[in-house]
Amino acid sequence: LSNGWRFRPDPDKRGTKENWQAGDSDDTEWAAIGVDSHWKDQPWGADWRAAHDGKDFQGIGWYRLRFSMPDGLDAEGRRIHLFFGAIDSAAEIWLNGKNAAARSFSGNAWQEPFEVDVTDALRPGQPNTLAVRVDYVKGAGGIWKPVWLVAVEPVASGD
Repeated sequence: LSNGWRFRPDPDKRGTKENWQAGDSDDTEWAAIGVDSHWKDQPWGADWRAAHDGKDFQGIGWYRLRFSMPDGLDAEGRRIHLFFGAIDSAAEIWLNGKNAAARSFSGNAWQEPFEVDVTDALRPGQPNTLAVRVDYVKGAGGIWKPVWLVAVEPVASGD
């Protein structure tokens, strides 16, 4: 899931109240951004610094992506996970408006990969909207390593 991401800063912390996590929320005016480096290292970050006396953005920023599930990924009996290479700092993750996970800031979590089971929120054969609210505490900020959609074999029960 490397292309098509949109980004919007939320310095007033109004995004959740205004439902930016909803699948039908309008993000057409949000900035294009990648998920291969921190937000401060991308054109959006340079634009922010130019408009704010050379200071990097700190606070809450939202990422959104619309995508369709690749053919063959939904093999019967498999769970579908989002795999995040890393997010710098705390994050909340929604898929199609359903809260899928919350990840707090602690220790080296900013540089560690993690995954989220989104099977129940995913809509095969339809557009899906992924929303990630990042709370940048310190460092560089944002989704800074790739994001993948992966099929995972279910864990066998102890029966």
